[in-house]
Order: sequence, then structure tokens, then C-alpha cells
Amino acid sequence: MSEKAELEKEFAAYSDNDTARIDSMAELLPLMKMAANAHTDNIYAIEDYMKRAGMLSYDIMAFKSSLGIPEELDDVE
Repeated sequence: MSEKAELEKEFAAYSDNDTARIDSMAELLPLMKMAANAHTDNIYAIEDYMKRAGMLSYDIMAFKSSLGIPEELDDVE
């Protein structure tokens, strides 16, 4: 393997610490938080609808666990 190829391989190993990549991920963070909160709100809206429609007569925690929703689900701060 040539020295250039070896250096490129070594450089690729450090790509997780690339500041440009980290900055682009940081820019997406507010959008990701909004999306997470929207999904959380949708879960609560469906839960409320099912309660009011009489479709959720058993334990809410059992309902959430049957769907794989964690007990500590809350909005992302």
C-alpha cells in the first residue's frame, strides 16, 4: 500500500471528530428536538382520544408497554 493510501486510511479513522461534520449535526439538533416532541405529542393525543372514546379502559401503562413506549417518555428539553 502506498504511503498516501495509508495516510488516507488513517485520516478516515478520525472522521468522527471532523469539526465540519460535528457542526452540521449541531445545526440539525433543533430540528431533531422538534420532531421528537411532535411524535411525543402525537402519542399523547392518541392516548387522550382513546380514553375519551372509551377504547382505553385498562391500565395506561400496560397500553404503553404493549406498544414499546417507555414509562419515562416526556418532551425533549
